[in-house]
Amino acid sequence: MFKNNPSAQMSSDTQEQLAKDSRAEAERQVKEYKLKLETGFGFPIVVNELGASQGAGGTVRPVWNQREKCGCHSIDLAHCEAWLRPARLAHELMHIDLECRADVAGVRKTNVGKQPLEEMLRQGGLLQKLFSYSTNVPVDMLVDASLLRQFPILKPAMFVSAYRFQEKNLAQDLSRDSMPANFRAALEALRAASALFTDETYGNVTSFFAPFRSTPTGKLAGQLYDAFLKAFPLTKPDGHYELVDRFGQIIGFPNLHAWDVRPCWELVQVQTPVGRSSRFYSKALSQINS
Repeated sequence: MFKNNPSAQMSSDTQEQLAKDSRAEAERQVKEYKLKLETGFGFPIVVNELGASQGAGGTVRPVWNQREKCGCHSIDLAHCEAWLRPARLAHELMHIDLECRADVAGVRKTNVGKQPLEEMLRQGGLLQKLFSYSTNVPVDMLVDASLLRQFPILKPAMFVSAYRFQEKNLAQDLSRDSMPANFRAALEALRAASALFTDETYGNVTSFFAPFRSTPTGKLAGQLYDAFLKAFPLTKPDGHYELVDRFGQIIGFPNLHAWDVRPCWELVQVQTPVGRSSRFYSKALSQINS
């Protein structure tokens, strides 16, 4: 997996074995965490096991982010090794935890596009991709950092999972895609910030951020990472929304996000003169927290 970094390969092998050895205890702790969320916030959590590996390890749909009104949270987990599953499940559970805490405090919000309708339709997939990246990267940082504090036993599996993700993350060549320079710069900075988070979180065993260091992209990624450090640990139930907004400002898209107190199913039903923005919202929302 890490043929160009033998020390990283050795660390990965070691962490994988540690994750296998601690699997039973990790499963127990995550099971208790799931039950605590269900009893504490009053919503059951349905976990669907997908039969084949997907691009993302899992997808979460809290009650308020579903296209149709329902009474449960939903998690889709892609197939993975049994020793990796507790960490993957805990990651999605922490997303639910954040939304539930915000709901109890009366500050829960749905993330919707703030760009003018004409711009959304013109940019299409590009805007949707940036919308999803600029939400997932900061919130995933908060989720993983929170998990490591709350469940140290998951660190070995999270270590391996992060490596696998970064290999795919950095294998993308955005230069091949036709997009405006500002879009490419924003996406590259978000990818670089994610790589920097991995390097810093797991003790600089890897060097995923190395290609970006001493570059304009790396400088921008450093600003994003600093914003995360200032936000963590969260002291406000809506702090993750504020961090998403801050990331949008730093990458040069301050009007990318807007927040609505209504749940997703109500927003999907809202019709516009051309009848398409609600589909953009619902499709983008389905990719958030994946």
